[in-house]
Amino acid sequence: MVMLSLILGLLGGLFGLLGIFTAVEILPTFIKAEEAIGPVAATTAFLWGLAVILLLGSIAISVSQRSSPFE
Repeated sequence: MVMLSLILGLLGGLFGLLGIFTAVEILPTFIKAEEAIGPVAATTAFLWGLAVILLLGSIAISVSQRSSPFE
């Protein structure tokens, strides 16, 4: 479980950096959203959302590992 928490944390950090790089237009956009918001904003929001989900999963696994009274 520690390894899973580490992997989720690293992936969350990586997607956060990709979101920042996309926001400052270093990386090309991967999502073609042409509606109300532009493709750069849509890709950045997607990557940051994914980063938040992965980081929260990492925190949840880490906390559940420490407070396991059933062992």
